Amino acid sequence: LANGAQGVVSRVASHDSNMLRYLSSLNIKPGMPIQLMSRAPFSGPLRVRVANGNFQDEHVIGAELASKVWVEIGHPA
Repeated sequence: LANGAQGVVSRVASHDSNMLRYLSSLNIKPGMPIQLMSRAPFSGPLRVRVANGNFQDEHVIGAELASKVWVEIGHPA
């Protein structure tokens, strides 16, 4: 995703229960709108905004964790 791009989480590509629980606690789970706010260079962390009302929650997640989150772009958030 490019900075500012919005979409909907389509899949979390992991069977790691701890990772799935953590992402769920951030409201990053299939069917939820998400927006990429910024990405640090050199595989640095990503700042994302997730649906909680009107995109109120922002989180910083590492590139490795973000690589497990698949997003369909072009959906209205």
